[in-house]
Amino acid sequence: MRSGLAHIVEAYRVVPGPAPRGFIREPVEYNSRRDGSPRIGHRWVPDETLAPLVHRAFEMLVAGEPLGKIHLATGLYGSKNSYVTFFRNPIYKGCLEFA
Repeated sequence: MRSGLAHIVEAYRVVPGPAPRGFIREPVEYNSRRDGSPRIGHRWVPDETLAPLVHRAFEMLVAGEPLGKIHLATGLYGSKNSYVTFFRNPIYKGCLEFA
């Protein structure tokens, strides 16, 4: 038996929680409640304003630039230490991992 949460992630790409940097939450109606009102979840879609900065950060990483320089060029986070977790997130490779 699989969970309802796993089902909505697989069937509707509705993901709980805050979206990672460079994505925004887009409301999605799916199914309906017992009283007939729609269920609303959120799908993560690229944020058009931050997407170029995310791409630039990865280009700089591939080019071997240090995190401090990436931080100064993009300003995606308040601290350069946040980029370690940012670069490890598989969502930026196109993989939505859900346990």
